[in-house]
Amino acid sequence: GQPLPAMSHSPPPLGMPEDDVRTCAQLLVAGLACLKVAAFFGEGKEFCEHFAEIFTVMDPRDFTDVLSVRMGTLFDIMAADADALTVAAHLVQSSSVGRVFNALLAKFLTEHKLQLLADHASNEALLVQKLFRLVFLGLTLADGEQLLVPTLVGLVGKCLAAAQQQRDPLAYLQLLRILFKHCHASREPLQQLYHELAPQLSGALHTLLAILEGPNCSEVGRNSSAPACSISAWHLTVERPQIACRQQQRWDCVMMLTPLLLLLLLLLLLLLLLLL
Repeated sequence: GQPLPAMSHSPPPLGMPEDDVRTCAQLLVAGLACLKVAAFFGEGKEFCEHFAEIFTVMDPRDFTDVLSVRMGTLFDIMAADADALTVAAHLVQSSSVGRVFNALLAKFLTEHKLQLLADHASNEALLVQKLFRLVFLGLTLADGEQLLVPTLVGLVGKCLAAAQQQRDPLAYLQLLRILFKHCHASREPLQQLYHELAPQLSGALHTLLAILEGPNCSEVGRNSSAPACSISAWHLTVERPQIACRQQQRWDCVMMLTPLLLLLLLLLLLLLLLLL
């Protein structure tokens, strides 16, 4: 008999269908709408942790499709109810989708919410700072730096520009201080981030010096508060293996430490601005 024709096996479609993505996005909004009920019984944070766990089992591509269309809604819900911040904190720490969520959150905040820092005392500005702290913690996750670097480089430039333009640049300076502090405090050297930020550090130093000498400096000082003193010491003992062990390695070590020294100088200058 004649051989049977070969069966064609088409690869399964990647990701969820569009209708399922919309359904999950609606679930995110509808679920968080139930937060008020849980909060009434004093279980708001626990509810948010369990609810966030639903999305950690998703494929990262599907997770991206769902969350990318609901970041604005999630932000508004967190601004209205502090317990909802638990959702973001839980997703950032997830081993499966944490890196992806961190990248989405950083991009959303940088592109859409930085202007809220102009009024540093507003609830929205405080929320933006809290969320950026979560983002910076994501630098310690495996491969977290690689996904965040492009956004963080843009963030530094936007913060410096806003600090020069705004009458009250306090929140932008605080955000830069927090970022640089996390860069120094990271256990592993953030080589890619240092490499990308290095060209901006000199310009950042000149910008901060200009702010220090500018007319708004005294106003920054009046708006400063105790949290500005939170960095009690920067012991720049940046551990690098075998520094100065061999003569031929010395120049490489100097080139590697230069961005770190500039970051230290920027940190000290930021502290000075915030304490004036």
